[in-house]
Amino acid sequence: MPPSSILEKHVKSEDSPVNKTIHSYTFFLLGFFWLLFYHPAPAQAPTHDAWAKATRGLDYSKDLPDPPQKRRALPDMPISNDSAPSFSPFWANFWQLAAIGAGILIVAYGLYRMLLAQSNKLPQDATVQITLENLEQHLHESDLERFLRDAKSNGAFSQAIRIYYLMTIKKLAEKKVITWSPDKTNRTYQRELQNAPYLPEFKWATRQYEAVWFSNKALQVSEFQSLEPLFQQLIQKI
Repeated sequence: MPPSSILEKHVKSEDSPVNKTIHSYTFFLLGFFWLLFYHPAPAQAPTHDAWAKATRGLDYSKDLPDPPQKRRALPDMPISNDSAPSFSPFWANFWQLAAIGAGILIVAYGLYRMLLAQSNKLPQDATVQITLENLEQHLHESDLERFLRDAKSNGAFSQAIRIYYLMTIKKLAEKKVITWSPDKTNRTYQRELQNAPYLPEFKWATRQYEAVWFSNKALQVSEFQSLEPLFQQLIQKI
């Protein structure tokens, strides 16, 4: 690979959404712990020599207030410490550590959720070779039309029905009717379509696909010609 391509790939990787998210959360964590542990240093009182030097030549005698009038002394009242709250050092440290732990858990969970959401949006590696065996794992990057033409020209009609079914799922995902994932099952997609008008047709397409694809009998031309228009109508309807 040329050096310019390596540099371009490195720059793109640094600008990826995941890296931006990690950088943002890193700065957030640094700011969070700085606010949590930062204690400003107490102000230091001036020394005797510095105070004497600063007040040299100043006369405060005119600013003295009038002497206070004598008042009758009140009897001393006992002071009760019953209402004064007291916290042991153990509980003070415990609640501080609990607050720190809760903050770390919240930040870590938010970071995990954001990274998970960003990873689902990342484009697939362009170097991955897409074949008939991994169409489900690379559904949105696959040229299903080309695979369909090849299957029909080779007489692989069961494979063609499988590709029609994958085209149906891809169209539903593009229309935001379902959320596609290579780990989901056909029944999961049916549950996501409970309130969609395509549910009856999708259930029919699922039954036809599973009956054709998982059977040991090859699909005949006449059977394929009767199923193909119905799949095409469903895809066009979505």
